[in-house]
Amino acid sequence: MQFFKGANVLTCIVILEKDLDNESRLDNSIKVIKVKKWRESHEALFRHIVLNQEKSLFEDKFISVFESPQRLLTKEAWTFSPPETEKLKEKIRKNSWVLGEEVCTIGQGMTTGFNKAFIVTLPIIEKYSLEKNVLKKYVKTRDIKRYHVSYRGLYLIYTVPETDPDTIPNTIKYLKQFRPELEKRFQFKEGMGEWFTLSVPRNRKLFDGVKEKLLVPNYSTSNKFAYDNEYFYSLTDTYALVLKTQTVSLKYVLGILNSRLLNFFYRSTTKLKRDGYMEYFNRPLSEIPIRKLNLENENEKEIHDEIVQKVDGLIELSQKRWAIDLDFNRYISYPITDYIRFGTIYHGLELSKIEADKTTKGTIRRVKVTEEEDYLRFSVDFSIAAKSEEIEITDHTVIRCKIDDEDLRKFIRP
Repeated sequence: MQFFKGANVLTCIVILEKDLDNESRLDNSIKVIKVKKWRESHEALFRHIVLNQEKSLFEDKFISVFESPQRLLTKEAWTFSPPETEKLKEKIRKNSWVLGEEVCTIGQGMTTGFNKAFIVTLPIIEKYSLEKNVLKKYVKTRDIKRYHVSYRGLYLIYTVPETDPDTIPNTIKYLKQFRPELEKRFQFKEGMGEWFTLSVPRNRKLFDGVKEKLLVPNYSTSNKFAYDNEYFYSLTDTYALVLKTQTVSLKYVLGILNSRLLNFFYRSTTKLKRDGYMEYFNRPLSEIPIRKLNLENENEKEIHDEIVQKVDGLIELSQKRWAIDLDFNRYISYPITDYIRFGTIYHGLELSKIEADKTTKGTIRRVKVTEEEDYLRFSVDFSIAAKSEEIEITDHTVIRCKIDDEDLRKFIRP
């Protein structure tokens, strides 16, 4: 539940009671109340909680109430889930590989220290005759779709410690216009790199010459792993996954990761952020279970091959769907929602029927309007500048307003 407007982290209220008796603490059951969905006032929410908080187990579409034995808490990371959810999570873990230990090497993308200098487009490449041997196809968070990567023609100037500046005179000449900013970077000041190289070219083994890998954005509202066999490079807003072993196909792993079951598992084990976003970082990614298969077993090999075949089809369908979406957006030369048409209605609504984010700032890339029961939800894809990096945020809710008239909702919605 998010109580504070503009806060990225969800609110958690913890009530503690001191107990000096160790056995008593171990025998204690922790009462957990999770808010799943609530659109009314905070006061009404608390009244609903009070009515049900004494129950040992309760669940409706708004909250879940359950108890968790305190003795199960250890020094390792833990999460609270209802008993049935815990049983299902254990069933998923059973007879599974641990993704980061046995299946894939996982690592974050690189750091340029100054994206403006190192990210270039084709017109810039042609204008300055930049050398092709230091150019890598570059993708950002917004380019990573479920199953495939939508490439937009961006390139990364890939200058690393062994790069000889004498072999790339045109690129060096281009970068010199940014030299004052590049020399302000921490790595250069500490003698950890040349002024023309990337600040932190981390996890190069996950990118250099790798024929296939998976890419996932740092933040997403659902599992969104994409297959890459085009040698894309990415920065700190993404993670890359490369197979450690050839026991199974990477596309088999992709199919499992993008499944509804694993989406449920990840949502119930990872840290939730505002607007339903989840964090996709090294530790939680590494702990994802992947169903074991023995390809010497005929039945299990048949399952494996069927999943790989279906994933091939999903990759193709995902690419076609995105191409249609791009064509549609090209023909839109005006905002998706006409402000005058919506504005007249919006300003006439009662304040209790409006939820608006008036604090978040950024550069809007795309606007989307969806209907959620009696509400219209206006969301945007936008980017914000953080130090020398640009962070991409997708599907961020800007306005939710309750409009009881269904015909009116559909009239406003494009």
